[in-house]
Amino acid sequence: MKKFLFALVFALSQASVWSQTALPTFWSFTNPSPTEDSTICPSGWKTRLNITVTGTTPYTYSAGSDGNASCRLDGQNEYVQIWFAEKPGTLSYYLKGTGINPNPAFSGTFSVQESVDGTSWTDLRSLTAMTGAFVKYTETPAATSRYVRFFYTTKVSGSNVALDSVYLAKPTASTNASINVKRSGVSLVNGGTQIIGNTASTVFTIKNEGTVNALTISSIALSGMNASDYSISNAPTSIAANDSANFTLNFNLTNAGSRFATFTINSNSTDNSTYAVNLYGIAGPLASQPTSQASAMTFTNLKAYTFNVGFSDPTPKPDAYLVLRKKGSPITEVPVDGQTYLRGDNIGSAQVAYIGSANSFKPSYIVAGTTYYFAVFSINGPAGFENYLTGSPLTNSTTTPGGNPGAYYGSINPYAPNFISQLSAKINVHDTIFYSNYTSTIVNNFLTRDTIGGTKVVNCVYSSIPYIYNEPFVWWGNGNGTLTREHTYPQSWMPSNTGGGWPIVNGKELPEYNDQHHLFPADQLKANGLRSNNPFGEVVTITTQNGEGKLGKDSANKTVYEPRDSQKGDVARALFYMCTTYNGVNGVNWGFSSAIGAKQTEAILKKWHQQDPPDAFEIARNEYIASSQKNRNPFIDHPEWAARINFNTMTYIPVDTTGPKKPLIVLQTPVSTDIWEKGKQSKISWTSTDVDTIQVYFSDDSLKTQTLMTTVPAKMDSILFTSGFVYSHPSGIVILKDKYSATADTSNYFKLSMVNGIGSNLLSSNISIYPNPAKDELFIDGIDASMKANYVIYNFAGIKLVEGELSNQNKIDIKELNEGYFVMQIHTENGTLNKVFIKN
Repeated sequence: MKKFLFALVFALSQASVWSQTALPTFWSFTNPSPTEDSTICPSGWKTRLNITVTGTTPYTYSAGSDGNASCRLDGQNEYVQIWFAEKPGTLSYYLKGTGINPNPAFSGTFSVQESVDGTSWTDLRSLTAMTGAFVKYTETPAATSRYVRFFYTTKVSGSNVALDSVYLAKPTASTNASINVKRSGVSLVNGGTQIIGNTASTVFTIKNEGTVNALTISSIALSGMNASDYSISNAPTSIAANDSANFTLNFNLTNAGSRFATFTINSNSTDNSTYAVNLYGIAGPLASQPTSQASAMTFTNLKAYTFNVGFSDPTPKPDAYLVLRKKGSPITEVPVDGQTYLRGDNIGSAQVAYIGSANSFKPSYIVAGTTYYFAVFSINGPAGFENYLTGSPLTNSTTTPGGNPGAYYGSINPYAPNFISQLSAKINVHDTIFYSNYTSTIVNNFLTRDTIGGTKVVNCVYSSIPYIYNEPFVWWGNGNGTLTREHTYPQSWMPSNTGGGWPIVNGKELPEYNDQHHLFPADQLKANGLRSNNPFGEVVTITTQNGEGKLGKDSANKTVYEPRDSQKGDVARALFYMCTTYNGVNGVNWGFSSAIGAKQTEAILKKWHQQDPPDAFEIARNEYIASSQKNRNPFIDHPEWAARINFNTMTYIPVDTTGPKKPLIVLQTPVSTDIWEKGKQSKISWTSTDVDTIQVYFSDDSLKTQTLMTTVPAKMDSILFTSGFVYSHPSGIVILKDKYSATADTSNYFKLSMVNGIGSNLLSSNISIYPNPAKDELFIDGIDASMKANYVIYNFAGIKLVEGELSNQNKIDIKELNEGYFVMQIHTENGTLNKVFIKN
């Protein structure tokens, strides 16, 4: 319990995320207004309002019980919560249902709850019906409760809740003696922790909140591992009603480092007859140094745009950890004792990726094909007294994969005259993510970066001008927000935009309006408003320039907007995507010649597309959107396909216009001296001429079977991967094939590192998996029911995706896997076998 409390105090002192409030406390949801995961709240208040985000004001309703705004809860598990430091009085609040259909105004369950510890909750009131008008409710929380929350327990579609004017009073004065302990006028939590630091004498106040009876103090006792370093002086024995008295905590600074104890006040208080406060003192300038570093750093859920970092706690566990990260090279930097760092701060060329007591975290702003190095340092001490263990920190690195379309484009033939319609049919089918959910998806999960002082930053895509903010992120027009969601393909160009209630048609938001592949954050006043619906181009005569974005005239004296160089290719591919995705919907052509007032020049976009090819950021962004929106931008995955389409007219450009082609592939690596080994990076490289798409095959049984590893654009020239599985034979061979001709080349045989070395026992080749290809489930046949068996599924980058034990049914759920090729490794007491399967 004590270690938990110390860690909690440390975390709060580092992050200043949430602190208790004194009573009374009141919030009418104006000044400040609530936001999603809110730190902009009155002291002691906390919200989570972003599970469902709808409307132009997703966290408030315009009219509350007092005529001003009220809080909007419209998603299951959304809440408003209060953490207070003393015995509560009466709780009052206003609620109404805001259902779309007024009969009923509310369906579902909405709970008002209390808690002693913020973990276990008890209902004060549970509502399954509400009126469409505000109703005032009153509750009496238990004397021991220190948390109250308003919690959307069960959401029913169409029902939302408005909450307003929440007031938690001080308790009504009792005639009985009632203790309240304060430090510098702030009430302390019974069982909480106080940082004494290196102060020799600290004054505490005991208040008798009772109105008649005296508070009798039988003792103030010291206990704990370093109790002998503390003493109490001037301890009162009796305090009259409505009166207070001080006592002094003395701290002997002779013994250096962290010194822990607890003082316990025993009295006749009817509420808290035993009142304990944990003490964290530091004798000298620093806390005691941790004795051990963390161990066993692992990386899970490794994708092009994210991963999780985990490690094991040492014994004894330190107060917290500071984790540094760096791209491209190992970390040599170390933190400085006594220096308080926040997430995003820089130490040399490394950045603080995490600070806290948990042994896992998710780093922000991860991009594709990049190696990230991490170092974990143990810390003891609250802010200002930190003692970092800098010797032999836990270190490790990981490399994010690149783009991984898998078999997504398996049915697409770029040589076919109907290539455009094939491609449109493939990428048009996708999930719709509401425009208002851009913050909770793209911004929070991918775009935002940590920066100095614990702040966050998102840059304008056109100008590079940064928007630096303390969470939560807000858009232009709200507080200090500067960014808006820019439609790269402007709304006014869209052939579907016929006015009226557009983009809402039949009660639904049109996908072209909220399609995340072409939505980017842009500074409204300095970039987005200037770009407006002007076409993109290269500015010769500048009218206005902000940052790296320019508005002006091109060489033909046409008004154009020119974004920063590193966004030019992204702009081109976003526009190519939009033209292709929605072309033919309702029989409408989405080419630039048909777009409403577009005046966009295709030639400049194809030039930018070549000059600024997809980079690590754009590839990662494509992978993230593919994971959530369930479709891909083909011009990021296959940049060469842009040459097959006239985007003015959305017509096919035949590939062979100059005579017969002679496709050629020359495989360069692997060579005969190479060894492929689990956990080690391997490279396949080639040169090619007149080849569009290469299929990479692998065989470890003398070409009896050939496993398709991946399909990639020929212009990539090479792929890198880290094998995550062991091999069944001592040698292998790679085969490269042109997807659209008989052209192929093979490598020399090279060595494979086998499980347990050469001569390992292998499972029977009679084992089979079916169906293959599979969609939702795989079955394994040929394993003895009495045999204990387990499985691991890897992608061809060697990343472990799924593992488990095989049941009697030998059925495996693969619904969560993306489309593509995978290796299943089956383990039993008789050995190991690899099986390749395809997920459709």
